[in-house]
Amino acid sequence: MGPNIFVSVVSYDSKSFRIGGKRRFIFSGEIHYFRVPRGLWYDRLLKAKRAHLNTVASYIAWNWHEEEEGVYRFDGDRDIETYINLCRDLGLFFIARPGPYICSEWDSGGHPNWLYAKTNVFRTVKEPYLSYALRWYDVILPIVKRTLCSKGGATVMFQIENEYFWGNVPLHFALYEKAREYLGDDVPIVTNENRYVHSTPIIDTIDSYPDPWVLNEFERKIEEVKKSQRDKPLMFMELEGGWFSIFGKPLPTERGSFPAGWTEMLVKTAMARGVKAINFYMFHGGTNPEYFTAKYITTTYDYDAAISEWGELKPRYYAIRRLGLFIESFEDLLTEAEESEIEVLEGEADVFCRKIGDTSLVFIRNIQDKSICVKIKVSDVEVPRIPVPPKYMKIVLVNYVFPETLFKLKYSTFEPLLVTRVGNRVVAVFYGDENEENETVLESKTPIKVKSVSSKEVNVTVADKVIVIKHVQGRKDYLVELTSEDKTLLLVFTTKERAGKTWIFENSLGKFIAISDIYFMREADGNKVVFEDYIDSKRTATVISPVKLPGFNEILEKVYNVEIEFSAEKLPSLKLTPLNEAFYEDKPSLNTMTEIKPYTPLEKAGFYRNGFYEYIILFKLREKPVNNTLYFSLVNDYAVVFLNNNRIGSGYRCFEVEAKDLKKENELYVILEATGHNNDGMLPILNGLLNGIYLGKISEKEISSWSYYEIPSLKEVYEKGIVSRIDYSLLLNNPLATEEFNKLIELKKPPKEVKEFTGSGVYEHVFELNEEDLRHSYILELHEGRGAILVFVNRKHAGSWLSWDRGRKYSFDISDYLKKGLNKLELIVIDSKGVGRLLLKTYQLKVEGTWRVIEGTQGIREKWFEEKPSNALKTIEKCFWKYWRLQVNVPQKILAPLKITIDSNCRCLIYFNSKLIGRYVPEGPQRDFYVPEPLVREENKIAVMCIPVGEEPKVEIKAGFYTTTVLKEIKIFP
Repeated sequence: MGPNIFVSVVSYDSKSFRIGGKRRFIFSGEIHYFRVPRGLWYDRLLKAKRAHLNTVASYIAWNWHEEEEGVYRFDGDRDIETYINLCRDLGLFFIARPGPYICSEWDSGGHPNWLYAKTNVFRTVKEPYLSYALRWYDVILPIVKRTLCSKGGATVMFQIENEYFWGNVPLHFALYEKAREYLGDDVPIVTNENRYVHSTPIIDTIDSYPDPWVLNEFERKIEEVKKSQRDKPLMFMELEGGWFSIFGKPLPTERGSFPAGWTEMLVKTAMARGVKAINFYMFHGGTNPEYFTAKYITTTYDYDAAISEWGELKPRYYAIRRLGLFIESFEDLLTEAEESEIEVLEGEADVFCRKIGDTSLVFIRNIQDKSICVKIKVSDVEVPRIPVPPKYMKIVLVNYVFPETLFKLKYSTFEPLLVTRVGNRVVAVFYGDENEENETVLESKTPIKVKSVSSKEVNVTVADKVIVIKHVQGRKDYLVELTSEDKTLLLVFTTKERAGKTWIFENSLGKFIAISDIYFMREADGNKVVFEDYIDSKRTATVISPVKLPGFNEILEKVYNVEIEFSAEKLPSLKLTPLNEAFYEDKPSLNTMTEIKPYTPLEKAGFYRNGFYEYIILFKLREKPVNNTLYFSLVNDYAVVFLNNNRIGSGYRCFEVEAKDLKKENELYVILEATGHNNDGMLPILNGLLNGIYLGKISEKEISSWSYYEIPSLKEVYEKGIVSRIDYSLLLNNPLATEEFNKLIELKKPPKEVKEFTGSGVYEHVFELNEEDLRHSYILELHEGRGAILVFVNRKHAGSWLSWDRGRKYSFDISDYLKKGLNKLELIVIDSKGVGRLLLKTYQLKVEGTWRVIEGTQGIREKWFEEKPSNALKTIEKCFWKYWRLQVNVPQKILAPLKITIDSNCRCLIYFNSKLIGRYVPEGPQRDFYVPEPLVREENKIAVMCIPVGEEPKVEIKAGFYTTTVLKEIKIFP
């Protein structure tokens, strides 16, 4: 990628994107600047570059830049322009993804929380949302414009909206027109996952997160877009690079771990199907800062990605590197080749072929648990016995002419890694598994001579203009140098592991290749190369040089065997010292708090930040409750409850506690943690104590008998022209005002009686109440929602719920919609299976009284994370703080990312040198918290805020290193 490429207009046709007129296979990785401290941007982007990605993508989170209305921040970790320019400086293109909606397991899907005070309906063309969204574009687009590739910058693509699966093309067009106003035709404008834009100028892209070794839906999406968007290139804006983690589920992701070989199979399947642009989501996940996460998302956003949260290179990284090297060498072939027929002579496998001229790329996929051998015939070439390991997809190159030589590769049963010129010869590297048999056949227009062979283990047979090379791959590299007339070709056969760790660097002498087992090449500058590897490891490299290198062990002409020991004279060390006993917080005084109307969402009361809040509710009992059950029907998200200075319980979302020591006049003191808003951006679930707090449980009944009226899917009514558009946000929040809702109800089929939810439809349940019953409160509690659920009581919309809400249960107070006599409850289930269980709960009393709230807790407000309080007495069992001193000594040339490990039965906030680095919950899964290197000093202080939630509180921490690697400098000329 030469410097002039960064002054280019980006265009496209059905085959591929073009940058500066040249066809490019976009090979990209998602790295979010807002999840990586600025001081680590270079490291993470360098690792992307070294993986032979040519592009980096990032969402641009609106709320990261306009957390406070009208106050825009682009400094420090928010300096997106510097981030994009750093991509350019490293030779990487950039894809800008500024929403307004981004998903990303990020608070409100990127929307600023002050927007909830303006409207509840996001992602719509309705006002006032659209005006605010376009105002955000007016802020971010001038920055993107300055970084366009056509102006010497890195930006080659711009994405509007994200994952609007249901259409709403008018919203997309409003965003598209605003983007074109600033960007002109210099870059393509795309969206992600909206099939309804296919007949518009907007390019639709694919995202897919399949379970390992299940490819049906992945391939279906490719074929769907290929057929209905024929004039545009196929692109994965999000190809599964892992998954996220949430409270109470396992690590590294809530769905388990994803094998590196699975990622490789996905990429190769996409290539085989004609995809010409791929972005891994995520390539490096990073860390969720403070409370910018979506609901219940962990601090770590490691994502099981190619680069770990702390910067370590994982097996997925090297699998992607191999693909990156391949794409770099065979980009023209990949972007020009068309689908072609191929004959499978033997073996059970999925085989695909892409062909241009006489050259074919054959993709052989083995989804089985055992190795197979496949025999194929393509054009005039029969390739015998291609071994394919279990759960693997192999690329076979057929009839390929090596550039600047007279040699044609008829076939190799090993996979191609790279082809490039080094000095006066062309070098081609192929790889396979250890102990795998290889057969490689080449021909030339003139007689072939074998100049050298590195090992007797390689069998070379020459018959004038044809040569056959056979060997069984060992741990070492095997080299065969051939000449034909004055053209030289050096073939290298290596293992899959060493192929993934093949490093290329250039200086004034030319290009060098190091086929190795070395962890990372950090620097290559002038006469030196700096490698990185784990301490005490011993590595080898086969270095192919353009010139003679005195002082190195030459095994063939200008080919050297280099052995490197990664030793360290001194290891990193830590010393952790506890400083004192706990410091306890006190309740806030009433005159420091804000009085609010009961059950007012915090955002509607002007409190826009997530995190901890304290409530004091003073209430009187108007009558004696039938029992002491106290029900919090809707808490967002976790509450610790004290009644008259005694802790009585805690829980998420909807929970009951026993209200001991009830009096005529009572004080409820609640510490609430708002973990973040849902990231769907469709249906607001606001922070605070909502819906109702109830006393005196009368009954609880599971509703399990329904009259079911089947309705069609939204996609069906749109495609049949029954509705002109689908505004999904409006449908959820105000269904009676939408055309699509009314049409769905008109199309319902005759009823049938059912006992459970079975799919899309209207579910009716009728129940009777008398005058006495209406004195009570009635709450619907929904469990395990699946899809969109609209709740109606006596034809009035009582609320909606989306299964994307990770709370797994939700409630609605339907008391105000009820009447004497028969009442009709309707659940309209859209494009889903409904709910797992539905409870109708009845309570005697609803808590009202005087409500006050204050943001933070005493320690947070008074910044105890910066300095210990001078005096703090234990009054009730609420928040307490503990402190440690940590000494860190990391010698020069050693890299040792630091972690703090916590073991506690409390909810905790972890501060390192006054910076919040982690949110801990007892149910896990996260115990280790990464401390970014720019935050670490020799002398460090750790403060942990703890909120007891059950038994006798305890908190212990440890400090350690995730890994220790050392830098080793190699001088080319000693």
